[in-house]
Amino acid sequence: MLARAPSFHLRCGKVATSSSKGIPDYAWHPKSASRTVRVSPSQAWVPHANTRYTKPGFNPAKARNYSSTSFGRTHSDNATMSVQTRPIQAADKDAWLDLWEGYNQFYKRTIPTEVTDKTFSRFLDEGVRMYGAVAVDSSDNNKLIGFVHWYPHQSTSSVDEVVYLHDLFVDPNVRNKGTGRKLIEHVYEHAKGIPASSVYWHTQYFNYQGQILYTKVAARTDFVKYQKIL
Repeated sequence: MLARAPSFHLRCGKVATSSSKGIPDYAWHPKSASRTVRVSPSQAWVPHANTRYTKPGFNPAKARNYSSTSFGRTHSDNATMSVQTRPIQAADKDAWLDLWEGYNQFYKRTIPTEVTDKTFSRFLDEGVRMYGAVAVDSSDNNKLIGFVHWYPHQSTSSVDEVVYLHDLFVDPNVRNKGTGRKLIEHVYEHAKGIPASSVYWHTQYFNYQGQILYTKVAARTDFVKYQKIL
């Protein structure tokens, strides 16, 4: 059985409105279906030049050399959008909180302030192996437009660790432009440096739009999730 971290649940933004290609930008949820991806060099994507992880368990010598990578898209107002991903920083908190609030509102849940503060502090704590990255639009004063959270853990079926992708969210105003894919690929690159044998997450079985993207970046598994709230 694939190892799971039962004390955490994966949440995400709502299913995106179908684009011309029908591909949403974000996507997963703690209910049923799960996905896993083998981390191999052929799947590498190189994040921002300043990407550096110094927390325990990350070995940059085993990851590809990072270099600046961005991509251009067009907004509905014809403005060019240039997106990059990087590790979350203390200065990102206010912008992250805005997205975090939208994320929680969609799931009709209220997270106590002390829990939110503790969660954010864990991303910055070198002694805690919980990670966060953000997507920024460099064409719009490096506006923060999305986030992803993940953590590695040991597995009974692998010598190497595996990585659980916990949260993914993209600003609704800039969805369907590839930002979600870039955030997922950012996690893949970090996982290679641990090194981890795979990255996995969950999604609703009826999240058809999200699965259009997932089948392009991962492989569907046969696992079903069970949970007991304590």
